[in-house]
Amino acid sequence: MLQSLVIDYVEREYWYAVIEELQIGNFKEIMTYNRFIVIKRCLHFIDNATLPVPPTKLDKIIPIIEHLNKKFKSLYVLEQNIAIDESLLLWKGRLSFAQKIATKRARVGIKSYELCESRTGYLWQIEVYTGKGHAHVVQDGEPEERGQESDEPESATAQIVLNLTRPLFDKGHTLIMDNFYNAPLLSRILKVQHKTDSMGTLRLNREFVPEALKKKTKKNMKEGEVAFSTTKDLSVVVWMDKNIVAMISSFHPIEVGGIEKYGYYRYKPQVVLDYNFSMGGIDHKDQMLSAYPIERSRNIIWYKKLFRRLLNVSMHNAFVMFNHNRTHALRHREFRLQLAKQLLQSSRSAAPSRSLAPAARPEPAACIRDMHLPGKNTKKQRCKLCYSAKVQRSTVWRCTTCNVNLCIIGCYTVYHINLAQTPAV
Repeated sequence: MLQSLVIDYVEREYWYAVIEELQIGNFKEIMTYNRFIVIKRCLHFIDNATLPVPPTKLDKIIPIIEHLNKKFKSLYVLEQNIAIDESLLLWKGRLSFAQKIATKRARVGIKSYELCESRTGYLWQIEVYTGKGHAHVVQDGEPEERGQESDEPESATAQIVLNLTRPLFDKGHTLIMDNFYNAPLLSRILKVQHKTDSMGTLRLNREFVPEALKKKTKKNMKEGEVAFSTTKDLSVVVWMDKNIVAMISSFHPIEVGGIEKYGYYRYKPQVVLDYNFSMGGIDHKDQMLSAYPIERSRNIIWYKKLFRRLLNVSMHNAFVMFNHNRTHALRHREFRLQLAKQLLQSSRSAAPSRSLAPAARPEPAACIRDMHLPGKNTKKQRCKLCYSAKVQRSTVWRCTTCNVNLCIIGCYTVYHINLAQTPAV
C-alpha cells in the first residue's frame, strides 16, 4: 500500500536507494527487504492437494475471487444506476486466456466482466474471463438448472449479463451497457421478466432490430437527424452525429434534450445524454486505481498480480463506503494514507517485543576482544609457531587479541586450537 503512494519502478530501491537523496521513507523499520521478498514469493491461496481433477484455469485465485464477491455484495447497497463493462489488467507474459482490447489502456492482459455502481465505481461483482469455453460461476439465488429455461437468450454476452445481475433482479435498478452486450431480446427479458430497466448503445446488426433502422447510414441521414422505432416496453433510436449512433432503452420516451458546449447549445436524444452521464462507472474505477498501482507493472506470476488488483479494488470499495453519506468526505489519497497508517499501528501493537534487556546485551568491546580477529603488520615478521619448529618463515599477519605473529594459513588455526585446549591457571 505504501509503495502505491510513492511510485518507484525498482522495488529494491524502497529499502536500498542508489543515492541517499532518493531514499523513500523508513521501509527497513517496517520489514526487511529479504523478509518482504520471501513473503511475496510464498504467497499462496489454495492447497494444491485439494485442487480438482481436471484443474480449471482460475484454481490458484478462485478462493479470493469468491470471498471478495460475497463480501462486496453483502457490505453495500447499490444505487439505482449500475453498469456492466470489461476491465483489463495488463499482462504481457504467456497466458492461455490473455485477451486484447484495443480501446483499453493496457491493450493486452487479463479480462474481467464487472458490475459497478455508475456514480462511484463501487465494484459489486467481478467475473474473470478464461477464454473460449468460459464457465460462469453459479451465483447466490441462481437456479441450478438455469440452462433449461428456454426463454433466456443463449448468447454468451447475454449469459454474462444475466449471471452478473441475477441477484439484483426485481429491485428497481437501471442497467447501463455498451453495444457489446445490448440486444432487443435481452432488454425485453430484463424489463418484462425481471423488472430491471436497461439502456445503452446498440449494434444495428443485432437480431430483432427493425429493418428500417438497419438501413440507416451516413449517406442517407443528415447531421442531427433522429430516426426511431418504439413499442410499449422498448425504444430504439438512431441519431446522426459525426457518425451513426444507435441507442436502445426500455424506459426512455422519444424526446430530445440539449447540452451547452463551447458556447453552443447542441440538441441530442435524451437517452444519449443519460448514457453519457451514467456509463463511466468502470472507467472511473480504473482511472482511480491507476493512480495507486498496488499491482505494479512487473510480476512473475499472473495470479499474484491479479490478487494485488483485487486488493487495490478492495481499498477503493472501502473508500466509497467510508464516504457514503458523509458531509465531510475524505480525498482518495488521504483515505489510503490513513488506512496504511492504522494498519501499521495495529500490527506494531500486536507484535511481541524482540528487544533484549539492557543487562543481557554483551558489550561491543568484549565481543571484538573474544573474536581473535587477524590483522596486518607494516612489515613481515617471524611466525611464532614456525620459529618454534625451527622453520625460516615470515608473515605479515598477527592475532590482534593475542598480539602474536602467525601464518594466516595453518599456524593461525593450530595456535588458537592449542590455546583453547590449554587449561587456565
